[in-house]
Parts: sequence; C-alpha cells; structure tokens
Amino acid sequence: PEEAWGPGPGSRALAQGKFRWRDCLKFTGPGFLMAIAYIDPGNFESDLAAGAQFQYSLLWVLLVATLGGWLIQVLTVKLATGTGLHLAQACAKEYPYRVKLALWVVAELAIIASDIPEVIGTAFALNMLFGLRVYVGVVLTGFSVMVFLLIQHLGARALELFFGCIVGIISLCYVGELMYCTADVGEVMKGLFAVGWFESPVVSGVDKETGEWMDGSAYIAVSLLGALVMPHNLFLHSALVLARPVPRTVKETKLVVLYNALESGGALAISLFINVAVVITAHAAVTRVALSHEEKVNFINEPLQHAPDMLTILGNAARPLFGVALLASGQSSTMTGTLAGQYVMEGFIDLKLNPAMRAFVTRMVAIVPSLLVTLVAGEKGSEDLIKLCSVILSFQLPYALIPLVKFVMAESVMGDLKLSGWMKHASLFSGACVVAANLYLLPSVIFGSLDSSPMGILMGVFASLFVVGYLGSVVYVGWKKVTLSLATVDPSRWKDISKECGRLGGDADDEETVLLAGNGGEGGKGEGSFPDTA
Repeated sequence: PEEAWGPGPGSRALAQGKFRWRDCLKFTGPGFLMAIAYIDPGNFESDLAAGAQFQYSLLWVLLVATLGGWLIQVLTVKLATGTGLHLAQACAKEYPYRVKLALWVVAELAIIASDIPEVIGTAFALNMLFGLRVYVGVVLTGFSVMVFLLIQHLGARALELFFGCIVGIISLCYVGELMYCTADVGEVMKGLFAVGWFESPVVSGVDKETGEWMDGSAYIAVSLLGALVMPHNLFLHSALVLARPVPRTVKETKLVVLYNALESGGALAISLFINVAVVITAHAAVTRVALSHEEKVNFINEPLQHAPDMLTILGNAARPLFGVALLASGQSSTMTGTLAGQYVMEGFIDLKLNPAMRAFVTRMVAIVPSLLVTLVAGEKGSEDLIKLCSVILSFQLPYALIPLVKFVMAESVMGDLKLSGWMKHASLFSGACVVAANLYLLPSVIFGSLDSSPMGILMGVFASLFVVGYLGSVVYVGWKKVTLSLATVDPSRWKDISKECGRLGGDADDEETVLLAGNGGEGGKGEGSFPDTA
C-alpha cells in the first residue's frame, strides 16, 4: 500500500519525476537498518581506543569513511533499483561457478567477523548493567536471535521501525554522555578535517614503559574503516531496497535513488554523530583525572572492559547510558547480520534456510571463537579479537566493493543509468583508497608477530603465499571485464532502462510509467514484501 511503502503503482508525481518530501519520507526505513552497522560494538571498540590514545586526531577517518560509505550505499541502491537484482544475485550471474563460491565464502566469513564483536559487545554490556561475567554474557547472546525472529514475523515495516527506535535510543544515550564531557570545539573540528594526518606512533609496537603492545594510529584508522564500511552491508542494503516496488522508467528510477540517498544520508549523519561522541567521551574519560601511564595504557588496550570504571568519572549516569547504548547496538547489529546472511546465501547459491536455522547457525559460529578466546585469553583477548575482526572486515571489503563499482559503471548492466561524471571518479577513488589502506596494513598484520625461529620462518612462507593469493584475487576481481548483460537476464527491465531497446520516459498516464508491483527481475516478490526467507 502507498501509505506503508511509498508511492505505489500509478503515482503521478513519481512517474513525472517530481520530487516531493511526502514521497521521500515514505522511503524511510532501509537506511536505518543499514546504518546499524555503523554504530555496532566494533565501532565502539575502535572509537574508544582512538579517542583514548590519539585524542581527536582520527576523527577525519570517521568523517571520510562515513562519506565514502554513503556513496557506496547509494551505489547499492542504484544497482538494485536499476536492475531489479541485489548485489549477491548480480555477482552470482557474473562470475564462474568456483569464483562465485569463493565470493560467497568470503561474504559469509565477513558476516561471522561482524557478528563476533556483536556477541562480545553484548556480553560486556550485560556485565556493565547487571554484573554478569563476560563468558556468561557470551552464552546468553545465543538466545537474542529469538527477539529478531519475533520482530521479523511482524513484518518488514515493524522491523524498520524497531531499528529506527534503536538508532534513536543510542543517539539519546550519547547526547546524555556528552552532557558530562567538556570538549574543545576547535580541536574537534581540527580532527574532523585534518585529512591524512596520523599521530605518532603510526606503526604498532611495544610500549617502552609498560612492555605492552600498543596499536599504532594507522592500525586504528584501518580498524575504524573496517568497522564502518562492512562488506555484508552492501549486500544487505541492495536487497532491502528491493522490498519496495522497483520503478519502471529511468526518470522514476533516478528519483527513487535520490529518495533513498537522502534517507541513507540522514541515517549516516546520525551514526557519524554517535561515533564522534564515543571518541569525545573516551578522550574526556582519560583526561578528566590524572591517570598513570599504566592506567591509560590499560584503558587504550581494553576500552570496553575499563569503560565502566572510566565513565563513572564523568558522572553516575554515564555508565548505564553507555551500557544501554552498547546493548542496543549489539542486539540490532546481530539482527541485521542475520538478515544479510539470508540474502547472501539466497543470492550466491540459491539456498533458502528457515530464518530460525540461519540465525542459530550464524550465532553459534560466532559464539564458539568468542567463548574460547574469552575463556583462554580473558577479557583482554576478547577486545583484541574485536579489533582484529574490524581489520579483517576491511580486508574483505574489496570483494564486495569492486564488483559493485564495476556493475554500476557497466552499460550492459545499467543501460542509461550507468555511473558517470563525478560519481564515477569518486567511486573509483573510494575503491582505490580501500585497497591502498589494506596494502599498507597487510604486511604489518601478517608479518608483525613473526620471528626468525624455524616455526617463524615456516609461518612467514605461508603468510607470503597468503599475501600473494590475496593480491592476485583482488586483481582478478578488479581486472575481469563485466560479462553480465541485463538484456539477457531480464529483457523487460533492460527495455525500461535502455534507449536502444525502448523509449526513455513515457506519458505519466501510461501504464508503462507506473511502478512494478514486484522487484522487476528474477524472483520478484512484489507487494512490498521481503523475500520468503526473511
């Protein structure tokens, strides 16, 4: 219905390409589900470490990554609304069978890597709020998927409303947090716009006074990037857009992309505020009182573990506010990860699982390493695992981002909607920056802990083979010419978006200009609903 899903079939304003704020508001929903990935416990971990160790100097990473993330999310919307295919479906039709399976495995690993911080973050939140041991909280997170299934059963709109409320709760918590902080506005603005500046130490190494391993600003910057722009989010957003009717003409499609871009931009602006607030809170916590160097190092290395004690310095309400925000972000991020997993599995290998089974399997795979690390390495090991997962997500991002950029630039896929002009150059630049950041950090992550012992040499050989394989696979994904043809996959949709096969626009009263009741491509569900397994 138009009231629930935006302008429906026969909407004259949309058919004529006329912008209306009323119509724009009806597209609100998918952007807030997508934005959850920008404010999950992995983000909080990296934000706290950045603020405690490097003050405001890495705020520019948050700004640039959020702006880049906005552009990338717009590309996912453009691909979905233009072709009627979400990213996983497009990849499955583009690449050979073995490559398709490899990309599917990488996407599933990315979902697991994103779910591990959610598990540990939720466990820390339960510790803050109720005093539960972290390993007990890790086990209890296995039951949280039931909440997701209950809300999902109520329908797509209920799911979107739930996540919108979650974002609002987290925002209000950090508005309350900032009331206890005193921040130099000039220094905050300087940190936001000092693009390219890395405060010393840039490279990770051992702290001379305590002997503790300290992450460098470059490592924290890449973990911030990985925690913000997550690979599975690209698959998720492109599929969520198809829950609404896909526009028929080029004119309508451009307007729908604009509506979704504005909605996503608003949601990401809120997420940027939250991340900046976490950095400010962390810096305020370590500077509010005179801390010894050892205490500061402990907080930097284990920010979630020491956050409760540090935040009490800011005020009695700071600790529960942070705990509620962390719990809300952990639970909501878990749900979006499960939803993304459904789309990835269906799109790549056309395998449909019961939502309960999919949620249970994903959560169990994430709980096992989280619980083992917590029991063996303690809470510090759990926090190290969170930062490592964020870095891993950054390494996995090119396997989703590069195909996306190639698809939206290909005329055989997008027709008259293909990417051009400044957006084309900005997209290529964003992809190049992600790959360059990974290439810069990859040697230190892979070889940093190796020594000259026989075992170290052996591990170095395997690490070298891994680096060569990683670089080769990224080059293949980027170099391979796009062979996907929408004219073959969906001739009807190709006719709508290509001048060569049909007219560009059409009369507003013509049935050809109205929105389809389905997703316009293979497997369209129609009636503004999620796919069956969602």
